Amino acid sequence: MPYRLAVTIAGAVSLGSFEAGVLFEVLDALAQHNQAAPPAARIYLDVLTGASAGGMTAAIAAQTMLYSWPALADPYDNPFYNAWVAGVDIKGLLPLAANESAAMSVFSSNFVEGVAEKFLLGRYGHLPPPQAAPHPALNAAGTISLGLALSNLNGVDYERPLLSGGSFNYTRFEDQITFLLGGATDTSAAWTPITQAAVASGAFPFAFRPCDLSRKEQDYTTPFLSAWPQPSRDFTYTDGGVFQNQPIGLAKNLVDGIDQHQDSDTRSYWFISPKALDSSVSPIAASSAVFKPMTDALVNAIFNQAGFQDWIEAETVNDTVNLLNLRAAQLAALLKSGAIQPASLAGVSALLLPQFEAPAQLDAARSQLRQQFAAEYEALASSAGKATADAWIDAILLLELAADLHEKDEMYIYSVMADHRDLAGAGFFSFQGFLDRSFRDHDYDLGRQKAQAFLGDLNRISLHKLPVLEYTPKPIHPVQPTPPGGFTPAAIPQTNREELCGSLASAVDNMLAQMGVGWMVRKGIEVFFVKGKIKKQLGC
Repeated sequence: MPYRLAVTIAGAVSLGSFEAGVLFEVLDALAQHNQAAPPAARIYLDVLTGASAGGMTAAIAAQTMLYSWPALADPYDNPFYNAWVAGVDIKGLLPLAANESAAMSVFSSNFVEGVAEKFLLGRYGHLPPPQAAPHPALNAAGTISLGLALSNLNGVDYERPLLSGGSFNYTRFEDQITFLLGGATDTSAAWTPITQAAVASGAFPFAFRPCDLSRKEQDYTTPFLSAWPQPSRDFTYTDGGVFQNQPIGLAKNLVDGIDQHQDSDTRSYWFISPKALDSSVSPIAASSAVFKPMTDALVNAIFNQAGFQDWIEAETVNDTVNLLNLRAAQLAALLKSGAIQPASLAGVSALLLPQFEAPAQLDAARSQLRQQFAAEYEALASSAGKATADAWIDAILLLELAADLHEKDEMYIYSVMADHRDLAGAGFFSFQGFLDRSFRDHDYDLGRQKAQAFLGDLNRISLHKLPVLEYTPKPIHPVQPTPPGGFTPAAIPQTNREELCGSLASAVDNMLAQMGVGWMVRKGIEVFFVKGKIKKQLGC
């Protein structure tokens, strides 16, 4: 059976150039491999999720895979490189258009929207669009599930019934949007809302203005959604990375709809991020928790906890599933040895299973488990008889239902990341890459370099769960070694740094004015913050 792949792309700001390099290499490798490998060894990419910069990259990857694979022929002239290295620069980001307010954002959101429209709607500038040329890693159905993380500033109301009567009501601000894409969605009408959602996912707070999106009630499939006043509503969104910067859980939800919890051994998740998940432990102590360090510690705790919540969930489920698999193997050994009698085990299961599910659901679950544990089931049936193997399946089902694990699978997650010290654009809160193209070129090539190393060693890294890739990497431009002091703004043209300092000073003044701070106090704060902090960091 061929392998299936879900790719999650983290938020990255200007380090989207690193992720662009990784994505180019991954799609180039999959194309070469699937053209050379036998059907059972091919790898099909059918799920893409992203947050912030990763959301835009995921959308570009989905469209390229579906309709324009030949656009990836040249590593230095393709949608990823042209969008993230050649397309986004401080010269385009800083000048605000006449209809843009300096009181809403530092950078031009119009410019970002223009880049998104060029790479996601440009295909539809002339109708009909060019004939589709699907990527060799597109599945037989010719579809890709795309998920984008969003942060809903308005919030969506939910309510859960309580056993004592009434309900528990709450508002959720973490949000997301999903699309099932294929041949029928090769239209401007289909890709316009995707483009808008990708821009909204990357609307970094204060750097870019928030975005409005129209959502339908059926976008939210939970039974706990509060009643909507009308079928569709407009919400205001900011950067999706605020609450789920690594939306692996979103990828898992999309996978569940495709795989139906079958063949999890041939499903893998590749996580692409420019930076490893470093420790964010705070040094605060109760004796020093005055207002400023307390505020810093709270922001650090809330932001980092939200950012990797999906990782916590994935690893918790993996640990529990692994324990269940161990118990299943131990139970099979006990049945083979005769230490446990199958009739006794079957009697307990027959008594308890109906308390969890109706007969039809139990039969479907048994069938699913017989496929999931096919090799173990056949081995036990051969050595101890079918009745013993069936009793074993019922016992596993009972353990799964009792632990709420029946609809959960182990996730095989592999990552392509870098040390942030080696990234030229990592400085100044990861905005540094926007200041100079040479920094973005460096990070793009570093992404390709890291991806080539990962892909070349994939079989060993995956403990032989994934095949040796049949692919020949294309040459990479020489990657500049990391300077002893790291990549600093000193290498960036002085005019670029000064323009950014001026825009940041204006943004600080606007923010303070909106808060009602008087002119004299504003100037004092600006002297300390802009000139004392920002100018020192940027060297302008």
